[in-house]
Amino acid sequence: MKKVLNLLLISVFLVIVGQYACAMDSGSKRTKGCIKKSGVLSRSLKPVLFDPELEKRLEIKRNLKLVTFYIEHNQDVNEIKLRDGRSFLHFVAACGDVILVERLLRANAVLDAVDEHGQTALHVAAECGYADVVKLLLYKGARFDLVDMNGFTSLKLAEYKGHPDVVAVILDWQINGMAIIK
Repeated sequence: MKKVLNLLLISVFLVIVGQYACAMDSGSKRTKGCIKKSGVLSRSLKPVLFDPELEKRLEIKRNLKLVTFYIEHNQDVNEIKLRDGRSFLHFVAACGDVILVERLLRANAVLDAVDEHGQTALHVAAECGYADVVKLLLYKGARFDLVDMNGFTSLKLAEYKGHPDVVAVILDWQINGMAIIK
């Protein structure tokens, strides 16, 4: 019964978000609705996108709405895996959204869940350079000593990607623990 309810909720969500519609990003210079192609409106169910960056932003928006939908409807936030086996927590950590990370953790997201590359949300946040997300994950109990499939800890990823503020947060946490949060 729960799976049927989940499928129904996802179906309703996809209709609400407009997964099948030709919706365009409001910040785009393109007109809303279907894109004109050679003077004729595209009639496909999927948007006709010529800008890969815009397509990526739209995917991020849809995924963020899906995360919010799951939280607001008290669904299991660990149930769905996104690209590369990433959880909602991985995805939101990669976006740098501290508030949504906090909401996911309150909704019982698995803190040290690993994706197909052996990375946790802490790895992802450190690699992307989001010091505030790293700080929150550490405060909530994320393990900074875990290594991914390439042998990188979150500290090594932050160093490799050139994020000195994240490196400082992790080093301070290793030395002082919770003292840096206060």
